[in-house]
Amino acid sequence: MRIGIDARMLGPNVGGGGLGRYVEELVRELGQLDHKNRYVLFLKEKGQVEKVDEGEKVEKRIVNVHWYTLKEQIVMPRVIDRERLDLVQKYSGGSAPALDRLGGATWERAKTRVKKAMRDMAEELLRLYA
Repeated sequence: MRIGIDARMLGPNVGGGGLGRYVEELVRELGQLDHKNRYVLFLKEKGQVEKVDEGEKVEKRIVNVHWYTLKEQIVMPRVIDRERLDLVQKYSGGSAPALDRLGGATWERAKTRVKKAMRDMAEELLRLYA
């Protein structure tokens, strides 16, 4: 089985201590305990690669995307899909944002809702300050 782990916070200097340390310990323990599965670690920077030495069963991918950003929500799902994994450690960056084609039906409905909300807000402001 190929298992993916988002290890971009690996190490206390990268992940800010608690979470970085947790990821570091998780990777080390899995390397010692699990001799059956293969792992793909998604790391943020090259310096993290040297911290992980679990032999041939671990593949390392550098994904220079900072956590908790819009870029993460767009890029990480694509990177993960590309690896064709059997299992992925729960990804905590949120779900991929909904994207619409410009001019599509969903886009037009969203624009209509926003225009109506803006009109309603403008009318309310006019009533308040008139």
